[in-house]
Amino acid sequence: MGVRTVFTDHSLFGFDDAAGILTNKLLEGALRCVDASICVSQTGRENTVLRARLDPHRTHLIPNALIPSEFQPASVPPPHSPITIVIVSRLVYRKGINLLISPR
Repeated sequence: MGVRTVFTDHSLFGFDDAAGILTNKLLEGALRCVDASICVSQTGRENTVLRARLDPHRTHLIPNALIPSEFQPASVPPPHSPITIVIVSRLVYRKGINLLISPR
């Protein structure tokens, strides 16, 4: 069809049971024509390359986490002003959205 596609993978599937084997075969067929794939962890990347038989050079790692060393306190304290916190997330309990609610 000529449509460029990128697959993003967030899951780990097994290799040792019937469901895992079937899922891996379906994934292999479905990803045969993708241009690239993105995984959120190195383990996930290795797992995806193995189970879908993808070219490792077309499978990229974009970590699904923060790198703490890139977020350091300012050397000079900012002036006192209201603090604005922006959250980009799904509003579900397992993502910790309940922690953002202030108990007043």
